[in-house]
This record gives sequence, structure tokens and C-alpha cells, in this order.
Amino acid sequence: TAIEISPELSAELNQTLKFRLIQEDVLKVDLKSLYPAEKEITLISSVPYNITSPLFEHLFASHSLFKQYLVIVQKEVG
Repeated sequence: TAIEISPELSAELNQTLKFRLIQEDVLKVDLKSLYPAEKEITLISSVPYNITSPLFEHLFASHSLFKQYLVIVQKEVG
């Protein structure tokens, strides 16, 4: 499952890749509702600089879903 806010990029991804794509602001997505019965999901993300802190807060609120995180951040954030 991928979450992408950009309508243009979402359209491109939908045409080229075979996975569930949600075109939405990730900060507004209820992550627990995406996988209500599953646990130990691996999260992979490249985090935009301007939402790093709010996104981490959002992800950690659903921490019981995730087995592990692989997150890429800009050097200034790290």
C-alpha cells in the first residue's frame, strides 16, 4: 500500500505499478483502519522535510502495527 498526496504522481504510479494506492494526505489517513487485523507491517518511507515531526507523531500513534520502520529523512532533519 502506498499513500501519495500528489494527484499527478498518484496517476503516474497507478499506471505503472501494481499495488494499492491511496491518494490522500498521509497525516489524515487512519493507519489502523488500513490494516485492522494485521500486525508486524514493515513501513518504508521517504519523509518530506516539512512534515517530518508531524508524520513521526502520526506513525508512532499507530506503532503497534509496525514490526519495523525504514525511513529516509533529509540530512538537516537527521
